[in-house]
Amino acid sequence: MTELEARQKIVDIISSWIGCKQGDSVHKSIVDTYNNHKPLAQNYKVKYTDAWCATTVSAAAIKAGYTDIIPTECSCARMIDLLKKNNIWVEEDSYVPKPGDIVFYDWGDSGSGDNTGHPDHVGICEKVDGNDIYVIEGNKSKACGRRIIKVNGKFVRGFGIPKYSLKTNSKDTVSKPKLPKKVKINVSNTLNIRKGPSTNDTVLGFLKTGSVVTIDKIENGFAHFTGWISGKEKYVKK
Repeated sequence: MTELEARQKIVDIISSWIGCKQGDSVHKSIVDTYNNHKPLAQNYKVKYTDAWCATTVSAAAIKAGYTDIIPTECSCARMIDLLKKNNIWVEEDSYVPKPGDIVFYDWGDSGSGDNTGHPDHVGICEKVDGNDIYVIEGNKSKACGRRIIKVNGKFVRGFGIPKYSLKTNSKDTVSKPKLPKKVKINVSNTLNIRKGPSTNDTVLGFLKTGSVVTIDKIENGFAHFTGWISGKEKYVKK
């Protein structure tokens, strides 16, 4: 998994909750995901009637398996304290976030200088398009929804920047500085060609060692030419 894929994983999770409303089954599952994770921050079990923006960010981290890089909390202020403690906090309002970064707000921000006030709300950056930051938030008008804010805009409090690079595993994929790329097959016997990027997909044929193919896509640890083959470096050499 590349860093971009690691970031997209948590974005996909929180975006799947867009449209849920406080009190519905999806909202309750978000709260339950948070409450079932141990250790429970502050030993506090979140109620379905509590504010749930930080709980949503934490639940997305739990679902993604990212609690080692994103501290879980149901309080925006305490979450910031933990981000600072882990040296993954950006105080500068003008920072341009990446997908998966955590965006905090302060509704009391005057819009002048670097805001250091009490945080009121939080979400996860979905993407940045030009000067627009797209943020997905729980408890946005008691629902999960998308907000668009400006880079260095009013109400920005700061950013959490999890170390998604720690969730990558480059050894399992073909290095891909540029694609398409010619590679040579290096196996003791043969390498299966599959219909899709999974060992569960149908075997269409095989390649012998020394065969040369042109890779045009990498997915799920598999490399594609006319079919899919394992992308492990011990099988595929540049």
